[in-house]
Amino acid sequence: MDVSPVAARRSVAALALVAGAFLFSAQETPAQQKVVYHFNQGDLRVWKAGLMNVRNHLESASPDRARIVAVLHGPSLDMVHKGKSHPEVLRLIEELKAQGVQFRICRMTVNRLNIDPERDLYDCKPSDLVPSGVAEISRLQQLGYAYIRI
Repeated sequence: MDVSPVAARRSVAALALVAGAFLFSAQETPAQQKVVYHFNQGDLRVWKAGLMNVRNHLESASPDRARIVAVLHGPSLDMVHKGKSHPEVLRLIEELKAQGVQFRICRMTVNRLNIDPERDLYDCKPSDLVPSGVAEISRLQQLGYAYIRI
């Protein structure tokens, strides 16, 4: 079977593209992924979907290869508000924390809503509070964290 020179060049070019894409993707996998997930909505469906995204991220990257921080501010504080959250959300948060995900909470929102973090927020330690949620996101991005908005 005779193959025209044009067809042969196209076949070689296509193989080179496929091989190059494979090598590029293999070389571009970082030793550790650093990601900040930005939560700022007051919608249960959004919270659950976002937390499931974090879980899926951990499963695909493995917890030892991913450093994930979830920053909560504004209406998303209801995710961890003892009187407003939902048991399934709290279970997901517990599961993610057990795998090393850090949850950072905006002190400005806490103050604006007159919330006592120790009394009103689920599993909130003083070290979980940051001065400002958006400033924390910016700080993490400057440290090389990828940004994902939920």
